[in-house]
Amino acid sequence: MKKTALLLILLVALGIRLYSIGSPAIGVHQWRQSQTAMIAENFYENGYRFFYPQINWAGGADGYAETDFPVYSFVVAVGYHFLGDHDWVGRLFSVFFSLATIVFLYLLVRKHIDERTALWSSFFFAVLPLAAFYGRAIMPETLMLMSTVGGIYFFSEWLTKKSPVYVVLSFILIADACLLKPTSLYVGLPLLYLAIEKEGAGALKRPAIWVYAVLTVAVVFAWYYHAHNILMETGQTIGLYDKFANWGLLLKAKFWNRIVAQSLMERHFAWVGFPVFLVGLFLRREKKGERLFDFWLLAVVVYMLVAGQGNFVHDYYQLVFMLPGVVFVGKVFARHFDFNRIGKEKKSALLAFALVGTVVFSFVRLHRSIKQENTEESATYKISRVVKEKTSGKDLIVTVTDGDPAVLYFSHRKGWVLPTYLVEEEYLDGLVKEGALYLVGLYWRFDQPDEKDKLERLFASKKYKMVYNDKSAFIMRLKEQGRERP
Repeated sequence: MKKTALLLILLVALGIRLYSIGSPAIGVHQWRQSQTAMIAENFYENGYRFFYPQINWAGGADGYAETDFPVYSFVVAVGYHFLGDHDWVGRLFSVFFSLATIVFLYLLVRKHIDERTALWSSFFFAVLPLAAFYGRAIMPETLMLMSTVGGIYFFSEWLTKKSPVYVVLSFILIADACLLKPTSLYVGLPLLYLAIEKEGAGALKRPAIWVYAVLTVAVVFAWYYHAHNILMETGQTIGLYDKFANWGLLLKAKFWNRIVAQSLMERHFAWVGFPVFLVGLFLRREKKGERLFDFWLLAVVVYMLVAGQGNFVHDYYQLVFMLPGVVFVGKVFARHFDFNRIGKEKKSALLAFALVGTVVFSFVRLHRSIKQENTEESATYKISRVVKEKTSGKDLIVTVTDGDPAVLYFSHRKGWVLPTYLVEEEYLDGLVKEGALYLVGLYWRFDQPDEKDKLERLFASKKYKMVYNDKSAFIMRLKEQGRERP
């Protein structure tokens, strides 16, 4: 019966995550998805040089760039080898990692609390909107989440069963999580709690614990030292150091409104689930193992403050909050919800309302997000198809997309990704000398008066030839084929 319940939860999670699995990497966070897919595609096409990930916005250069640990893109590239270069391949890997996260979460909660809480926690992680959406997105977050909860689970198993296999598995997974996101080093706090809870203060004297910790930090340092050297050599990066906060940001009301109200309450917990989470925070701890999730949640809150800028900008930075977060929701349902007493007991009736509301709001939000993957309504996708038709594979393209590489990815071209303020003749002429042939722009990017003025002046000069123009985007030839413009 218990295995059947978990299987049903996994089937529900699978069905949700397979919804529109064939969509290209457009819509919500298309810049991050296309960036990840681009690195995978370059592994696939240019040789599987794991330590030298490549991007397409370095002009005509090779595009070796400073990136986070590219294991997700590498695995997707291997998938391309067997299944073909399709975005659904990347999505399928994300689905697998997301389902594995649910399994590890179930096993961990069952071990430290109980079966009912484990099933409810797994269910909510399966259906909550952003856990489901990013569980099918072409991004490394799903692998990071799986590695985090799996690493904690195997560490706990090692402390209990003493088998070296478990500590090796834990190290591999925790190191992977921290390599993917160095901020995942916060996981040291729940691991430390597990060690001290099991063995007391003497755990700090165990050589194995110190070897585990030092090796984890060492491999993370080694990768990012190597990645920084690539940046120094090529000048290319995906931007790794713009996520940390300052006191000025943390003291602003808009920071807390964005993180708590707009992100956690609305997007992650689908409104209705958040009050249940708060109730779960104040439930009496009936078992010592429950403290693991208190320390885990505390560590995540510290991470969210340290990486405040990243959390302020991107909602997927709070996905790590949901791992311990759903456990507190699960505890409330496990202790106080009974299907048979919905009509007799107020607590069960309220929780039934919360359950239905959470599921409904989750599906509404998920549908709204996936709807943005409609290729017919995506200006980015449509202009990418036009670029592919009107240019050759060796043409270098200047895209005005404010850091979004999606046009270069979908058109399968190399070139540059410019902010709108650099759309000036002098700067463009400099890129022409580096081989730039076309300028591609999306009109909605030019939404400020000064940006619109720059674009109008560029059009009015008639220095460059317009080769395509519609209501959403344009393409201009920056130089004649075979020679630069005078």
